Amino acid sequence: MKLWRHQQEAINFLAPLKAGGCFFEMGAGKTRVALELLQRWQPGLALVVAPKAVLPVWEREARKHMDGTFAIHVLNGTLPARSKQAEVATRKTGSILVANYEAVWREPLSSLLMRSLPSAVILDEAHRIKAPGGKASRFLAKLGKLARRRLALTGTPLPHSPLDCYALYRFLEPNIFGYSFVRFRSRYAQMGGYLMHEVVGWQNLEELNQKMYSIAVRVQSKDVLDLPETMDEVLTFKLSSKAARVYRDLEKHLLSEIESGTVTAANAMVKLLRLQQLTGGFLRPDEAERPERLDTGKAELLQSLLEDMGQEQVVVFCRFHQDLNAVQDVCDTLGLRHAELSGRRNELPLWEAYQAQILAAQVQSGSLGVDLTQSRYAIYYSTGFSLGEYTQSRARVHRPGQRQRVTYYHLVAENTIDQRIMKALEKRQDLVSFIVDDLRNTRRKCRN
Repeated sequence: MKLWRHQQEAINFLAPLKAGGCFFEMGAGKTRVALELLQRWQPGLALVVAPKAVLPVWEREARKHMDGTFAIHVLNGTLPARSKQAEVATRKTGSILVANYEAVWREPLSSLLMRSLPSAVILDEAHRIKAPGGKASRFLAKLGKLARRRLALTGTPLPHSPLDCYALYRFLEPNIFGYSFVRFRSRYAQMGGYLMHEVVGWQNLEELNQKMYSIAVRVQSKDVLDLPETMDEVLTFKLSSKAARVYRDLEKHLLSEIESGTVTAANAMVKLLRLQQLTGGFLRPDEAERPERLDTGKAELLQSLLEDMGQEQVVVFCRFHQDLNAVQDVCDTLGLRHAELSGRRNELPLWEAYQAQILAAQVQSGSLGVDLTQSRYAIYYSTGFSLGEYTQSRARVHRPGQRQRVTYYHLVAENTIDQRIMKALEKRQDLVSFIVDDLRNTRRKCRN
């Protein structure tokens, strides 16, 4: 696939540097830039550190865009298991290790990385290390000193304040802002308040900006004419062992009913809804019973994604009330103001008035007659079984009045009905009929 013009320009700027920042907003293609740079740099061993939700994206994009020179290893499982995977990979030339921020600084993986000395270290969503005292931040600053090449990828290099760039540049090139956060803060922040410990203003920001972009390139999605009008990203996770076991039992029972003819495409909705509810972490054996929480994987994936979106207004589409509640819980955890648009509540005016950052919208309620063009990001926490409602909900965000490129994110539990729903949507087929047929065909293949 041909590089976009802004990607090629970024590669030309960053390739000769020992350290650099690729500050592309979401959808502008910063992962592709990083992969192209790796192919130019030809490191014997490279390390990519990314949020847990993004790890599968690196594997998928590497297989799509790299020429096979490198072997990509996504580290997963327990900490000892990840360390063992990394140890095996480091013995081979041309390995790219991909690890998440929560794991990379912990033993025994951290000691292995310090011994192996990756010659290139790439931080995806690099603003995750903005806290100078954070364990991941301090470890990566130490590891970065030993790497020949360092690259930071983020669309929000300053998610909260100009002070956020200190730890980022401590990793990239500490000579730019120095080794003392106190000295850095006194240079760019005006202190006041109680005991002079509060930031009351800013100073020398033009200098800070010049220093930042001496080794970094910035691209905003709205300014990149080469971008497609819409983009779709599928982010996956695995159900916990308990939830997966329950899911398999329900699916096995459903398959038996499909084979016997008890369940057909005409009456399968209730059974399929139960499977879909479980991918969101909830089991509701009977309509009269209160849902039981078995898994938090999808909520954790949403939290990771929202953490990386800064101050953007975002629409999160959901099918079930318990999913709407889960979205609100995530927002409360992150301190994000939220509103709801559903059959039980209409708080859309709050969101339209910018009094809420996140709009949790039931797919049915957000599919017709609603203008959601204030947001350029839509997340599908769960969908319904209506292709029409899904298509209409997309059109609420991408419609006349939308001035920015729109990215749709789909949160998908691996090896579940979520993936079958995505297949049906891509093929633009009736969801229930497609899923029932797909389940039936899978059963036959297993038998043969």
